[in-house]
Amino acid sequence: MPLQQRSPGLGSRPAALVLLGLLLILAVLSTAQASKNALERSQDFQWSGVRLLLAHIDPWADYLQNDYLHRSIHLSQNPNYLPILYLLLAPLGLLSLVPAEMTWFALNVVFAIASGILAARFYGLGRRGVAAVVFLLLIATPTRMTFGNGQQGLFVLLLWSASLLAPRLTDARSAVAGISYFKFNFAPPLFLYLLLRGGIRAVLLSAVPSAIATSLIWLWLTRGRDPSELLRLVAEPFAVSRTGYFPNGGDPNLMDVIQAKVLHINLQNPVVPLGVTAITLGAALLVCFTLLYSAVRRHPQSSGQWQMALLATASVGLFKHHFYDTVVLLFPLCHALRLWRSRHAQVALAAIAYLWYLQRAIDATHIALPNLFVFQFAVLMLLLTMTYQLRIFEERTYASVG
Repeated sequence: MPLQQRSPGLGSRPAALVLLGLLLILAVLSTAQASKNALERSQDFQWSGVRLLLAHIDPWADYLQNDYLHRSIHLSQNPNYLPILYLLLAPLGLLSLVPAEMTWFALNVVFAIASGILAARFYGLGRRGVAAVVFLLLIATPTRMTFGNGQQGLFVLLLWSASLLAPRLTDARSAVAGISYFKFNFAPPLFLYLLLRGGIRAVLLSAVPSAIATSLIWLWLTRGRDPSELLRLVAEPFAVSRTGYFPNGGDPNLMDVIQAKVLHINLQNPVVPLGVTAITLGAALLVCFTLLYSAVRRHPQSSGQWQMALLATASVGLFKHHFYDTVVLLFPLCHALRLWRSRHAQVALAAIAYLWYLQRAIDATHIALPNLFVFQFAVLMLLLTMTYQLRIFEERTYASVG
């Protein structure tokens, strides 16, 4: 249940309205710029793969056979996602490129607004707090980048908001959360969270949507003639990612820091050796499991608000992600706003402000700062530490109002 604490004040009513008005203007300007970027780039929008699929062409096999560059409309729209995403995007594949891009942009705006509303309400923020959270999310650099690139992070954010922001984990919520496995750098922490919170049943149910979608696409491509093709279809998206279309070095997360600093792997190498991947992924899984085990099993009475803030921060701070995936920091943002009187919450808000807004200003100076991603990683770890320690303040708040 939402915390019974007063929402953070925005000052007097006139001052609050002025502040919200300014945030609204900035949100509109940011979204307008993103719409222009979406028309000019949208390089990660998976329209090309969907078009091939609708023509009964396996986009993953096509790419791996080096035919994709000849058939793809947008050469950078490489099919490095699980089949369920392409099934969900099938209606957009019926449109020509520009209408499809603008439709996906509009859907991403809806995803962002809906996620902001769901999250702010779940964390117990008032009406002005809900509006402020939505505007802050729309202004954030990773949100604008997601809009412009045609990325899927906001879709993942909506799936998590609709399924996991609830006091009880039901079968249906486990299945809805599992849809986000299509973006498989979010899959490991989600898998661990579902396993610890809902057990094997929740994990199995989370795999059902992808299993059904993969089977349907297999039937669409082969009419069920060769069962071995189904296994190949499962493996192909990972094979595409191994060719270099997966986050690989130079981003602020534990896997990249280990890869760059301890193992001295060339960041420009498009293919990371499997041994290196096993070491870095193993380290991220170990840290993530330890955190989530502590949150879910050692502190079973802890709130879903705290657990989800921890899950989101651990996801982008430990596993390979590009910067725009930090849109999921919406959850620790809401959690820190709810507990804003705590010094830990204030530090967490400062860390998110740096990552979402100030880092873009530093990038705009074009000053070459060596190993900047390591500093950004340190900021993420600071956020993770502050978020973890907020459980104690949260429990005191419960006790004081109980």
